[in-house]
Amino acid sequence: MRNKKFLFIFLFSLLNYGQEYPFISKEFVKIDKYKYLDFVQKKAENKIFNENGLIIPLVKMDSINKTYLKNPYKPIYFVDSINNKSITVIKYLSKEEYKIINDELQDKQKKDSKNRKQLNGSHIENLELTDTNGSKYSFESLSGKIIVLNFWFTKCAPCIKEMPDLNDLKEKYKDKPIAFFAVTYDKKALVDDFLKKIKLDFTVIPNDRKTINQFGIQFFPTNLVIDSNGKVVYVNEFFGGCGIKEIDKILKKLTKD
Repeated sequence: MRNKKFLFIFLFSLLNYGQEYPFISKEFVKIDKYKYLDFVQKKAENKIFNENGLIIPLVKMDSINKTYLKNPYKPIYFVDSINNKSITVIKYLSKEEYKIINDELQDKQKKDSKNRKQLNGSHIENLELTDTNGSKYSFESLSGKIIVLNFWFTKCAPCIKEMPDLNDLKEKYKDKPIAFFAVTYDKKALVDDFLKKIKLDFTVIPNDRKTINQFGIQFFPTNLVIDSNGKVVYVNEFFGGCGIKEIDKILKKLTKD
């Protein structure tokens, strides 16, 4: 047991606090995935290396991704903000490292499943949202309305895939007392650029980790429906899809004259 604890501490420090690579100059600073995604939106120059310092062509990443289960890896990100450059190091994982990461993911999924069950049927006492134009919303200002919350982020492929269906849903119930919000942790500038390319008719709430944390959201997209009394009447299942059809049925029932 003692050896296992030591192994975990060692691997945790290795994977989260980084290694120094001689082919990376001191101007580059290690950052996490989400800060990296924000950074590359600035059209920064990006190079991909393996741990030996050999450049990996971007086209080769497709084949690397396809063989992930056989050769699992962890990308490690570095940026030089002054010269607007970034580096991704592909670190292949040992069986022990992969097991730890996989176990952590499964534990995260279990906690998320428990949270979804607790959310469903619960009553929300407060809600504070600020959209991309600076307009503010609260339970008081939304009194008497049904609230649909969509949690997403700009680099989430499933989130983007469901947006046309979300837009159709909004259009279908445009004359009903329903407020549709799309909440993301992405910053306003990033969201504004995204919305120039992708249509999303919900009221978009950027830079809002507070609300994401309030609902305990771990995976994206997640969709919730809150009735006019503040009760959560729907949360989509993690493995059950985004729940657009289910939301449609619930809204139809809640708005039935």
